[in-house]
Amino acid sequence: DAGNANNNWVARSNSTGSTGTGPGSDHTSGSGNYIFLEASSCLNDTAVMLSQGLDLSGLSTPELSFYYHMYGATNMGTIDLELSDDDGDTWTSIWSQSGNQGNTWLDVNLDISSFVENLYP
Repeated sequence: DAGNANNNWVARSNSTGSTGTGPGSDHTSGSGNYIFLEASSCLNDTAVMLSQGLDLSGLSTPELSFYYHMYGATNMGTIDLELSDDDGDTWTSIWSQSGNQGNTWLDVNLDISSFVENLYP
């Protein structure tokens, strides 16, 4: 629920500043930026990042790709990726990950063809 989000995402190109958590740079080893939350200051909270609506109707094999880094305490929380096909009234979870995933950037590539087929039959 975006209305209950009370945390701010922070853009960085270097270390998060926390000891024993987070990446030291972006997934390209330092040539770009990434966004993060300071998990220790938002326990049991929700942080939401919303994207503008996208027209995927012309894509034959739509894919959503991103990198994530979850390093720190084992109870650090969950990333839940959700899509909406009705302007945000309802959401469908298409990917989720919880807890410490190690001190590395991990690559995710999701085929969202079935979701897009529901939008553009």
